[in-house]
Amino acid sequence: MASISKVSFTGQAAGSGTWGSPYAAALGTQSANWLVVWAGEVITSYHTTLMYANFVRTKFIDHGKSAQFDVAGGVSARYHNPGTDIWEDDAAFNATGTPKLLSTLQVNKRTVNIDQPLVAPTAVDDFDEASSHWETRVVHTSEQGEAMANQLEQELMQLSILASRASATAPQAAGVQVSLGSATPTAAQLKTGIATLAEKFDDAKVPDDGSRYVVLKVADYWVLAQDTDIVNSDFGGRGSLAEGSVKQYMGVNILKSTNVPTTDLSSANTAGTANSYVGNFSTTHGFGFYSGAGGSRSPVGLVVLKGLSVEREHSVGRQATLMVTKIYKGAGILEPETAIELTD
Repeated sequence: MASISKVSFTGQAAGSGTWGSPYAAALGTQSANWLVVWAGEVITSYHTTLMYANFVRTKFIDHGKSAQFDVAGGVSARYHNPGTDIWEDDAAFNATGTPKLLSTLQVNKRTVNIDQPLVAPTAVDDFDEASSHWETRVVHTSEQGEAMANQLEQELMQLSILASRASATAPQAAGVQVSLGSATPTAAQLKTGIATLAEKFDDAKVPDDGSRYVVLKVADYWVLAQDTDIVNSDFGGRGSLAEGSVKQYMGVNILKSTNVPTTDLSSANTAGTANSYVGNFSTTHGFGFYSGAGGSRSPVGLVVLKGLSVEREHSVGRQATLMVTKIYKGAGILEPETAIELTD
């Protein structure tokens, strides 16, 4: 029986490769569309799962092992006496110590290192995929994207809580903790905690421009969602009991996440990380953060050396395809005063 010279491969991009080539030999072109679709689905799942990372100050670099973020503060305002030369007033201060008009802008740098590559690899068995009555690729792509996003979200949230515990480092002030007064807080205690959080932001001169947020662990969010006053529009509430949504309270936008840490991770495995993300979060209920000023302020900073990408390698000997989703990134504390932890 003669060989068929025109074999169609749905994974092959039109106009590329040799249609009549043996399958294994031409795999690089005959599976080109597979990788494109796979990568697209992984990235879609990744960005759909991301929440907190969208609020974090992010810097992209094309080479290097670390990046620096500038943080500034310290400028003050004073009254000018008509006729006084500002330059001479500054010189007089240096000589006599009397108040001067010129302020010194304090600028410092925060260095964030790149961790080792974060990967989410899976292997797809050829026979298993062919024999399955459901689309296995969809499950693999969804799980890879979600795994990468959840890991990043967990690290960023843990780091933000660590920022709320950080001491002052000029020109930034220290972070703050707010106690809810209970390991199982009521809606009233949660509302009081959020109100105190807003007050602490005011004390730290964090702008009240609609960019204040609080992320609650899921159990506390649903306790708050059952409070009729907080969603009652007659009292200025924003949300819906029917939809189970709580939008805002005391000017603070309310979010929920299963990635809020609630256990002791002090002894968690830190292999592969060049930054510290671990701590004891057993009393944590959530955290407040500020993300405003055109995206130039946030408790933590994220550095991305190489964005999310997907690689594929087919093994004839193993009769399987290895799919690896990866990202090169790192995160570190920038501005502790823009983070507040909610605790027992």
